[in-house]
Amino acid sequence: MGRKKLIQAALDKTSLGTCCVTNPFKALNTQGSDKRLSTWGQQSSPKNKTTTPLISVMQDPALYLQSGSDLVKAGEWAGVCATFACATASVIAKSNAATTIELFSFGQSFNGHVYLIVDRDPNSDPAQPGTWGSCLAVDVWYAIQQGHPDDAVFKPNSPYFTWLANQPKVKLGLRVV
Repeated sequence: MGRKKLIQAALDKTSLGTCCVTNPFKALNTQGSDKRLSTWGQQSSPKNKTTTPLISVMQDPALYLQSGSDLVKAGEWAGVCATFACATASVIAKSNAATTIELFSFGQSFNGHVYLIVDRDPNSDPAQPGTWGSCLAVDVWYAIQQGHPDDAVFKPNSPYFTWLANQPKVKLGLRVV
């Protein structure tokens, strides 16, 4: 089984695909209204289960993985892209399907997007997605908005990578593993 299938199989064993997306990008919601899409404060968000990782967590690989593992164990919750990336990183790390897991973002703080890149070419330019080689992108937050939480792992030739390549200020935030 290839990396993409191994990672997706590991994700499918969790409840991540049923969690609620907060702060969705309206342009990404191609499936119309979905109970998993919400905005801050709406009643559809699970009460007391809306979460986002602290900045300090996003700067420490061990703490990041532990926080992600805690999220996965918590079951269903509502979160932003950073929350999903944190939980997803712990699932991938435990699956042993990746050599490296990196947290990337684009755009300005609080006005961009966070996602994971798995096994990026170490000689590539982190600011240029087109140079990353045969890596994979993993973005459950995005997949839920597309109506396909069971398809959250993307290859370089996918529309997802085309979307990434057109985003401003792509940057590496944390090498998780």
